[in-house]
Amino acid sequence: MNNILEAFRSLLNWARSPGIGKMPLDWLNPLTPELVRTGGRKDPLRAITFPVERLVELIKQMDSWELCQLGLMTILPQRPDEFAGILISDVDFDERTISFGTRLDGNDFNKGRLSFRIPFPHAADPILRTLIGGRNEGPLLRSRKEFAQPMKSVFANARDVPAGYERFLRDAYRKPVNSEQDRKAAFRAFLLTRGSISPDHLAKAFQKVLKRSTITRSGSIGKLRHSVSQAMKDSGMPQVDLRYLTSHATDDILNEYVSIDNHGSMGKYFARIPTLLDTITERVKELGLNSRTESSVATGLFGRPE
Repeated sequence: MNNILEAFRSLLNWARSPGIGKMPLDWLNPLTPELVRTGGRKDPLRAITFPVERLVELIKQMDSWELCQLGLMTILPQRPDEFAGILISDVDFDERTISFGTRLDGNDFNKGRLSFRIPFPHAADPILRTLIGGRNEGPLLRSRKEFAQPMKSVFANARDVPAGYERFLRDAYRKPVNSEQDRKAAFRAFLLTRGSISPDHLAKAFQKVLKRSTITRSGSIGKLRHSVSQAMKDSGMPQVDLRYLTSHATDDILNEYVSIDNHGSMGKYFARIPTLLDTITERVKELGLNSRTESSVATGLFGRPE
């Protein structure tokens, strides 16, 4: 009920805004904070659920599929929903970045409809190349079955994604599509039919890893974002860079006068977590992902070697 009231209050505030003019400017929204509960601010002194030593232990518990689907979330601060929407074409090995942002002319988007290019470390290369698996285009993260034997997630090229989405809307999707959120939900549903994985599936997979942990069995996948963001802050990167790299808007006045050094700032952060990156590299070797990657590069499945 509270979610409904919050949505209704937002609608009324939108209607009252000068640019819309659906309500008189002196009209007061009756849904006051006393009637609609708002989430309290988090304690800024709260403990980090997953410090580096706990992340290291979790990495050691992951199998090949878990490391590929969840490993990036232990070193990059984006939300599970943002990871679930990544396409192969969003990964740029030349620039060493992953793009998180609007796709398909607005049919898919991030929170706030903001776009970001986030650098990844060399330790993530084998994970990303294994996720791609010789495919030209398609969802990067995939279900365990599709990861083991890619069939539905194989697209010939980037043009096949919007074409497949249009066919899905025309022939298979039965829910109404009347808004931007409806289009995003439809696109993510389309990706699921092509072997993708949802944020809920990622959360469940993470809980299974936690249950095998010997250090901690409490926490959620959302806490990874807090842990990574804290480590990024502790690396000493500028505040405006931190906002951008954690997928937040940089629309304050400072953004008018300074540029963001995404590679430089992430380089400082990666230098602060060598134990975690080394553990990922070792786990990649233990699981045989490194040899699979090298073999695939040699046969041209992944393009030119780095």
